[in-house]
Amino acid sequence: MRSLLFTYLLLLAGAASLTAQENTEKFEDFLSKFTTNASFQYERIRFPLESSLLLSDADGEEKVVPFVRRMWPLLDGEALRTYRETMEDEGGIYVAHYVLNESEHKEFEAGFEDGSLDLRVVFKCIDGKWYVTDAFSGWYAPDTSAADLEGIIRQVQDENNVFIEQHATMKEITVKQLSATAVAAADVPALLDKAGISEHALNTVNWAEYPYCPDVTFRIAYTADAILLHYRVKEKAVRAKYTDGGKVWTDSCVEFFFSPDANNVYYNLESNCVGAIILGGGEAGTQRGHANESVLRTIGRWSSLGDQPFGERVGDTQWEVALVVPYSAFYLHDIHSLKGKHTRANFYKCGDDLPTPHFLSWNPIEMPRPNFHTPPYFGMLLFE
Repeated sequence: MRSLLFTYLLLLAGAASLTAQENTEKFEDFLSKFTTNASFQYERIRFPLESSLLLSDADGEEKVVPFVRRMWPLLDGEALRTYRETMEDEGGIYVAHYVLNESEHKEFEAGFEDGSLDLRVVFKCIDGKWYVTDAFSGWYAPDTSAADLEGIIRQVQDENNVFIEQHATMKEITVKQLSATAVAAADVPALLDKAGISEHALNTVNWAEYPYCPDVTFRIAYTADAILLHYRVKEKAVRAKYTDGGKVWTDSCVEFFFSPDANNVYYNLESNCVGAIILGGGEAGTQRGHANESVLRTIGRWSSLGDQPFGERVGDTQWEVALVVPYSAFYLHDIHSLKGKHTRANFYKCGDDLPTPHFLSWNPIEMPRPNFHTPPYFGMLLFE
């Protein structure tokens, strides 16, 4: 009898442990929202932080000041990006990485390899949720004068306002999961119609010198093993000069830029109006690689204009492209499921070499010149 009771208690403990693991917030999902939502970021920091600021007063004496909310510099995805880079102008190697990366405790540090830190952030999982419990910011270096503190805080708050303004424009889509399997690209439009998947306007003109705005919409859904995309376009000239691996962005082109982990590693999937594609991957500002032909062949394509290249055709033209992108196509990752994931993405329409060049986006981009490779300006995809 005691043996049966002991076995029963072990089973209960195991079930409770599994339930706790299932209810624990994923760090990647937490970090995605933390670096894009000011209110959420403030909510998930335990002020005052464990470490206080050490300042010097007018007499050179050390002064201890608690690190409170109004001093906090909001952190975006770039601030918490992991990388290692030689800075020739500075004469050193800059390293940003997690020095501690445990399941319930992580510590991020950034700074020159042989120098002082610029940033340190301590994350702890408490009652199933992630919080910042301690930090160091280069804004408040150890040699900071107490007399300068208020001026520094004002500068920090000015930077925070920029963060808030930028991320206030971030759009979100809740991506519906469909039960279909082995979906053919030609069936995507009807499948999305049947599931009631809404169209989203792709109509943000970011650069005044390129005012032309074709009529463009897109839809997105996902299955157990693929992302489904469907674009509708009406424009006054079309071209499909290039085939797979070519400069399809210079043709009549639609694009999907996607960061599965909502960090600086992202993919650029670009398709012209007959379904010729390129797929790149890597971090912004680096030598990004491209998927080989075997990967490109796994991506299903359908176009209302057929699949053969053609030269420029002037005149109002309506066309559609549907894509079935298997998780395996995201070759820098090992994705088994997107269910419940919070990811970052942007959608684009361009035609660099068309009679009227244009550069439209779904989520706004605040850059001086056309540039789609801008992860800080990606919107949010919430996979249900």
